[in-house]
Amino acid sequence: MVHGDSGLGHLGFIGRLGPDRGLRWLLTTSTGNPFVGASVDWPLAHFVNDWGSTLTLDLTDPDFAP
Repeated sequence: MVHGDSGLGHLGFIGRLGPDRGLRWLLTTSTGNPFVGASVDWPLAHFVNDWGSTLTLDLTDPDFAP
């Protein structure tokens, strides 16, 4: 999993890397604030932004699988 922000401060992104460290998918936000933390408790991935809001994704969902 990868996460971060842009230089503008209000844009954030999360993504998933494959076994080869290649990007499998990427989600960007224009109003969701930067993501500052990520953790995986299989099959769930949890992303936290700088306001403390959490986004949880099921990594077995075909939309988020590698």
